[in-house]
Amino acid sequence: MKLLAFSDVHLNQAGLEAIEKKARDSSPDYMLCAGDLTIFEQDIAPVMDRLAKIGVPLLAVHGNHESESVFKKAMDRHKGFHFLHKKATDVDGVLFVGYGGGGFSQIEPGFEEWISSVETRIEKFEKVVLVTHAPPHKTRLDELSPGSHAGVKSYRSWIMLHNLKVKLAVSGHIHETAGREDTVGRTRVVNPGPRGKIVDI
Repeated sequence: MKLLAFSDVHLNQAGLEAIEKKARDSSPDYMLCAGDLTIFEQDIAPVMDRLAKIGVPLLAVHGNHESESVFKKAMDRHKGFHFLHKKATDVDGVLFVGYGGGGFSQIEPGFEEWISSVETRIEKFEKVVLVTHAPPHKTRLDELSPGSHAGVKSYRSWIMLHNLKVKLAVSGHIHETAGREDTVGRTRVVNPGPRGKIVDI
């Protein structure tokens, strides 16, 4: 499965153009957004319309610049768009697990409470993709300065718990680390940034 992942576009025209070009050049199976398409929900409908014109199904969570309800409403207008927040969705035999928003705390109690409800589903899949707005703790994706990490410990702990199944974790939020990759155990972790990145799973 070929994914075109992106995050933190914030209505940036160069970023949107880069995403459109990568979609044309690489023919991904799905687009994957880790949130913050907008600047506090400004022009959310037009930017969703623009992504819809690409013609590739979109899986997405909202960021800290969007509310869950507004982001979902904008996505629901388009066939083939799937809002992943607090969902575990089977896509062609790969389980996509999503949790959006946040990004300002190293512990996410809401995630920890919700994720326990989908543990039995996870057991049935060989490949799992985690999509969050904020990055997992203690990787190159959340390192603001040497030794200073701002990511979410709750996400890292869950990735390690299912390390043989979680093949990929996509996040954003921290603009300074856009484009970086790392691993948590055996899991590939990626901040694709606003210009997007092709990722195979």
